[in-house]
Amino acid sequence: MARGCFIFPYEKIHFGSDIVIYGAGNVGVSYVKQLLRTGYCNIVAWVDRDYKSKSNRYHEVESPDSINTLTYDYVVVAVNGSNLGLQIVRSLSGKNVPDEKIIFEEDRYMPYEESDLTLDDLLEEDGRIKDLIEDFRKSQFRGLDFFVGIFKDIFNIDDKVKENNVRDRLAGIIKEYLKKETNIESKEIAIRLFFDIRRFDKECMQEAIDTADKVKNPSKKYWLISNISLLEFMYPESVYDDFYTEKRKLLIDVNNELLKGRCIPQITDINRKRVVILAQGLYGEDETLTKFISMYANELAKTDYDIHIVLEEPLLYYYGEAGVTPYGASSKTSKSFSDKIAFYLNKKVKVHFADEVPLEDRHYSSICKVIELAPQVILDMCAKHSFLTAELYKHFPVICVSTGHNCNASLFHKYICRGKKQCMEINKRFHSVEEDQMVELPVGTVFPKAKYAYIREDYGFVKEDFLLVIVGRRLEKDISEELAHETALMMNKYPEMKLLLVGSKTDIFEKKYPELNEKKQIIPWGYEKDLPSLYEICDVFINPDRTGGGWSITWAIGEGLPVLSTDFPNDCTPLLGELVVHGGYPAIMKEIEKMYLDREYHTKWKQRTLDSKTRCSFSTKIEKLIDVCNEISDNFENTVLDRR
Repeated sequence: MARGCFIFPYEKIHFGSDIVIYGAGNVGVSYVKQLLRTGYCNIVAWVDRDYKSKSNRYHEVESPDSINTLTYDYVVVAVNGSNLGLQIVRSLSGKNVPDEKIIFEEDRYMPYEESDLTLDDLLEEDGRIKDLIEDFRKSQFRGLDFFVGIFKDIFNIDDKVKENNVRDRLAGIIKEYLKKETNIESKEIAIRLFFDIRRFDKECMQEAIDTADKVKNPSKKYWLISNISLLEFMYPESVYDDFYTEKRKLLIDVNNELLKGRCIPQITDINRKRVVILAQGLYGEDETLTKFISMYANELAKTDYDIHIVLEEPLLYYYGEAGVTPYGASSKTSKSFSDKIAFYLNKKVKVHFADEVPLEDRHYSSICKVIELAPQVILDMCAKHSFLTAELYKHFPVICVSTGHNCNASLFHKYICRGKKQCMEINKRFHSVEEDQMVELPVGTVFPKAKYAYIREDYGFVKEDFLLVIVGRRLEKDISEELAHETALMMNKYPEMKLLLVGSKTDIFEKKYPELNEKKQIIPWGYEKDLPSLYEICDVFINPDRTGGGWSITWAIGEGLPVLSTDFPNDCTPLLGELVVHGGYPAIMKEIEKMYLDREYHTKWKQRTLDSKTRCSFSTKIEKLIDVCNEISDNFENTVLDRR
């Protein structure tokens, strides 16, 4: 009989959230066990209608009536069955629990049969790693009482530990340990510690790559490279000069090991009107990568092309932010999951799930599926998690369509970049994309319409308020001390200016400029599902020095919201054109001041923004992409020979 468990809805809930779990049956027990092992969320309370009969060894169960007395981010309904689940959802709404805080995801049962480690084994592994870390602490830091408090609960370092010298000294000790340690498993644990103490840097990334290179088991190597990709996303400053070329070598090694002894089918007649899109997964309409892939697929489906999406890993769940990150692969994709995907894709787009369970079989079946489809061209949209192109690159022309950074570790024949000049400049350092591979196609988007009419007064704003907005998933990193300082100077000068922080939490203003919080000039907005509607009540969009942010920027342009960006080499620099302000953040603040004092000047900025909207046309981008597809397929044989 297949083993399995009910998977907690990680994809709907932010790491570190305070949650209430409603339901203490099999689903609730499964959720609580996972959270206790992984530390992904803080369980504020566990409630059930039959709480008196639900005693267990994991956590106290209380009456649902206690919810009204609690402070929480989400209430997670942990039951199996839509009727009961929806009944509980309605009862929570009736108890004034905000709808956006109620999470109910049905059909969460996932059978598994991993190639090496089952999901349950991996969860147990997490507990074992905690024990090993404690042993590591005792053996390496004996007598150093200074660090005991930090290691007491290494996965939940108290934010009150603010002394940076503590973390720096700890990082130095672990680095010295890594120089001497030869055991691969111990090195993995030590590398994980760098993430937990928030000191992950280039040296750590080099250690992570070197460690993955020494791992013999291809399945484990696969997971480690995926972890590295996650760290690359969260700590872009940790990417060193040879990172992409060294990671590319690892991808090739994993592919060769996974396919060892297997026969690759012969390619039949190429379909000149078929495109295959490679994706790591589609996880929900609100996910950036899903929006990116579905936008391309839906627009291409309007042409006479036959569009297929091949998913290497359709069910991907994170149980932590770094280190040993468990994956779970369903033996059969649930109908509810596939229905969700179908909901936001054109009916002409066909999605192929990798239903095989052992990693080697899943990888092989995805490659065989693409060979069976025999497309004119492959669009690789796996972002940082691309494994399939290490093999498919040999058989079909591959175009890498990047989600952001102008550099990539996958294998491809052509690389779509948002600005060739910028891409060439970046690759003077990384050497991961050749100049003759670069194809410039500036960012394009399909502009969503505002769903609601937001009214300023409903949110406590008055007519005289001048609303600035910054949007991002990494505001804690995007908002530098310089940006915060320049913004604070301007807002102290003009009390009618208010700043909306839309996205992740950041406390830089609270720490450095508490007076702005007290005067409610800083508004932590949280995540916004309807950005176009929000933009309609704002006055200026500020783009921090960062890579990424394409959706928030282009949607602001679509609404005619003045967009101000420095000349920092952003992915959207080619798109922004004259919207770029030279002179850094002080120059941006001068422009904002002029717009605030002169509304006619503000209107001109709005028009300038709308004029740039034509450069964002996604249909135009698709037309150019089709031209690239035709060109690359015509020259593919010669391209392959040249590469060899």
